[in-house]
Order: sequence, then C-alpha cells, then structure tokens
Amino acid sequence: MAGIHYLLLAALSAIVAAESDWVDTALKFLVEGNKALQIAEVGKLEEAIESYKQGVETLPAECDKSFDKKQAQIILSLHTQLGQALTHAGDLQKAIDSFRSACICQREWSEGGKNDALNQLASKAYFALGMAYQESASSATNDEKQREYLELSVRAYGHATKLDPLYW
Repeated sequence: MAGIHYLLLAALSAIVAAESDWVDTALKFLVEGNKALQIAEVGKLEEAIESYKQGVETLPAECDKSFDKKQAQIILSLHTQLGQALTHAGDLQKAIDSFRSACICQREWSEGGKNDALNQLASKAYFALGMAYQESASSATNDEKQREYLELSVRAYGHATKLDPLYW
C-alpha cells in the first residue's frame, strides 16, 4: 500500500512540476520575441513571431484564476506581443485573434478591476485590438463590414480607456 501512495505522490509531483515549468519556458520565448521584434526592421520579424507562437504554445489551455500575477502578466504579454508582431507582418486577422485572447484572459482575472498591472497590460491589448479593427475597416469590401469593424474598434478603445483611463 505504501508503494501506491509513493507512486501517487510522485505522479502528483511531476504534474505540479510540469505546470510550473511552462512559466520559465514562456518567459524565455517572450524575451526572445521582444529582442527580435526590437530589431524587426532588419529581418527579424518572422523570428519574433515564431518565438511568441512558441511561447503561446507552452501556455496552459485555459485562463485560470489561480495564476499568480507574474504568470498572468506573461500570458497577457505573450498574446499582446504576438498580436503586435502579426500586425507588423500584415496578418490582421491573426493579430485580432491574439489580442482577443489577451482580452479574454484579462476578463477572467479582472478581480473587480483592482489589479493595476494587469489592467495596464490588458489596456494595451484592447487599444491594439481597436487599432487592428480600425485598420481592418479601411480594407473592408462593403459598408456593412466596415461599420462592423469600426463599431468593434470603438468598443475596444472604450475598454482600453476604462481599464487605464490615465494612460489613454
């Protein structure tokens, strides 16, 4: 019987270790992506996108309220930075998806709006989302789609201002 408990304890320890390993791995890809994005003008944009994508792939599948502040900041930053890099590459739909992922996670962790650091990061994601929708509106093929994108843009800008009114 003691052998079963030991095996169960070993399995649980491995699960906990694996769950915490994603933080260091994700942070490594975030830093690599940021370095590549800073020098994107010399052909490093694809490298930045790939680093951010690899970082996003290491993240847990769902936004969990049990994440600590550092974990939440890494998740928001990876999604937002990936969106920024995709915007620079001209892939607006994927950029919008990435910004929306950051915004969805922030809503999961909102804590009644009391976490200033997360709100500032999410505010930037919402603002970038608004910009991506606005840019999508300019290339929309019909008036209805253009109006839809502009309405989404205004809503995203509104969320950005609500989360961090002094920044915008």
